[in-house]
Amino acid sequence: MSQAQPSVEWFELPAGPWPWLLPLLVGTGTVALLLRVGLWWLSLRLVARAPRACGRGLAITVLKPLRGLDEGLEHNLASLLLQDHDGPLQFVFGVTTADDPALAVVRRLQQRFPAREIAVVVGRGDAAHNPKVANLLGMLPHARHDVLLISDSNVCVAADYLRRIADDLAPEVALVANPVIGLRAQTLGAACENLQLGGVITGAVAAGAWLGHPCVIGKSMLVRRHALATLGGLQRFGDVLAEDYAIGQAMVRARLRVVTSPYVVATHVGAWTVGRFAARHLRWCQMRRWIAPWAYLGEPLLLPSCWWLAVAWLCLGAGGGAGWSMLAVAGVLAACGVEAACGRVLRGGWQLREAAVTPYKDAIMLGLWALAWVRRDVAWRGHHYRIGPGSVLTPVGARPVPLPCDRASEPLAPLSAAAGSIGGAAR
Repeated sequence: MSQAQPSVEWFELPAGPWPWLLPLLVGTGTVALLLRVGLWWLSLRLVARAPRACGRGLAITVLKPLRGLDEGLEHNLASLLLQDHDGPLQFVFGVTTADDPALAVVRRLQQRFPAREIAVVVGRGDAAHNPKVANLLGMLPHARHDVLLISDSNVCVAADYLRRIADDLAPEVALVANPVIGLRAQTLGAACENLQLGGVITGAVAAGAWLGHPCVIGKSMLVRRHALATLGGLQRFGDVLAEDYAIGQAMVRARLRVVTSPYVVATHVGAWTVGRFAARHLRWCQMRRWIAPWAYLGEPLLLPSCWWLAVAWLCLGAGGGAGWSMLAVAGVLAACGVEAACGRVLRGGWQLREAAVTPYKDAIMLGLWALAWVRRDVAWRGHHYRIGPGSVLTPVGARPVPLPCDRASEPLAPLSAAAGSIGGAAR
């Protein structure tokens, strides 16, 4: 009997009007941890899937919408031009203004890769409310092949990327999507971005693939052009913020097959600020809140460290047995451990320094989750919208944002002759 008493004191409930709150938080934190472990397991299962061999020799047009100079832009674009795919390739780079500094980068790449068929298109920025779709609509008429790769400018890939994802494009498959991770974090904001992409986002993509509800991320989409035409073309998705997810779901409803490739696509995050991380994920939270509000309601359960931090805060403020505090510390460490395990699976290393940022990142995400319930304004690429059901955008004015300039690049020569036309094969 003398040894039983300490265990009771260790888990003594705090004094106050809500003594049940502490065990409730502990139970919720435990459920959240189990959910994150489940998403980690699904991510592991996805990337471990054996590749198929269906797309050898496919003719592919790569559509690369550009705006300004993303960090590492020339390296990212060159990584696509270095592909070892064994079929015909065409590269279409598109901007919506003739003075976009990204055009200077494309010109340098045309000189570096004279054997590649590289086209340059200056299109209209007002072709759709969604700036990316507006850019793509200007590029699409210049695409020569039926199979299209839509790839964002901050994506950096290995030489086998196209060959590997084309392997999943069997004749009955209309679209191939990829899990996405971040690399090369140099700042706190970039570490947060890497954790969110490689943890919750990739886990959700893997869960969607497992459940037959594909979550398509537009950073890498290999799609059949005739399948897009069946849906009404890209213009059908020009007024929604989540055009990638909407395309995937429209294909499922049309009984077209969507596959998630095990090939992990990396984006260069570099020196992201916390503000940039928060701005992107507020926008993504708003998308999810308006696409699937009931599912969005449960997203805090994917942030386990927040629940365990709440346990620790309650122990400090209201008292209680020391056992609760030890559980809180163990819960936070376990949440960091899950993110480290995700890094091990997706990036080949434990990424312990980034994993230590997990409580900070989760706290930011919890705040953004709450803000997305009440905020309908969306600022994106210099435009200002209101978002509604289905992530439909309604413009409420424009706030022009200067394009970032490459101070080290050579001055851009006049391109009026090339504006709005295809560049053809580089010489």
